[in-house]
Amino acid sequence: MRARLLGAASLLAALLGGGEALAQWGPWPQPQPAPQPQQPWQPPQGQQPWQPPRPPQQPWQAPPPQQQPWQGAQPQQQPWQGPPPQPIGPAADTSRRLEWVYLDARGGFEQLGLRTFSSGNDTFTAGQVGTSASGGSLSAGVGARLLFFTFGLRARLGISSLGKLGRIGGEIGMHLPFGRVEPHFELGAGYAAFLGGPTTASGGDSGLSMRGFTVRASGGVDFYVTPFFSLGGEVGAELVGLTRPAVASAMKTSALASDASALGGAFTLTAGPGLHF
Repeated sequence: MRARLLGAASLLAALLGGGEALAQWGPWPQPQPAPQPQQPWQPPQGQQPWQPPRPPQQPWQAPPPQQQPWQGAQPQQQPWQGPPPQPIGPAADTSRRLEWVYLDARGGFEQLGLRTFSSGNDTFTAGQVGTSASGGSLSAGVGARLLFFTFGLRARLGISSLGKLGRIGGEIGMHLPFGRVEPHFELGAGYAAFLGGPTTASGGDSGLSMRGFTVRASGGVDFYVTPFFSLGGEVGAELVGLTRPAVASAMKTSALASDASALGGAFTLTAGPGLHF
């Protein structure tokens, strides 16, 4: 107990002695209260806290298409309309339109024989005129066309040393168009007669009258320069049957005193223009 009191007295003396020493250095600073933690600023009730302004929102736009390098003007694409209608008949292979009417003219060479297919004594001419000759040929035709077929009328004139042998009759033909080229074939028949009678070897009138029939087959090729105009050539073979009446003249030979007939033939090679409508 005594020892505790002595200890407390020593401690008190030390504190007092220390106070005098601290008094020499001036007043001892007073302790400051501990700072209170600051509360973050709160806006008044009803107001939104401040936020930095945002950039204006642009409406959404699709990304622009990628630009291709320029490659020159492109041909315009036309909508598909299917295959064009195909023409019918003679116009199927070319730009030609359907043909309804035709006209043509021909000129060329003709070889004529009055007794080509006759035998025996010549009582038909009795030597007054020749029986064969070569010369020129003229013809003209007109008719209608229905697709591949033609129906027409043709007149022909053969001019030779025997005289002028005229023929007229109908014909039917078949045409096969291949583009602008058109092969054709015809069959015809009609009337035949010497105009003014056949002539003698000296060029005079024999006074004989000869008339009869003709049957003809021909074939050729036309080239259409335009849909309306063509140039063509053809080859023809013909059967000519002629009859001569009796000649009641004493100056004529007795061979001419009775009727007579003969079967001859002709070959023609002609060319010329044509019109088509």
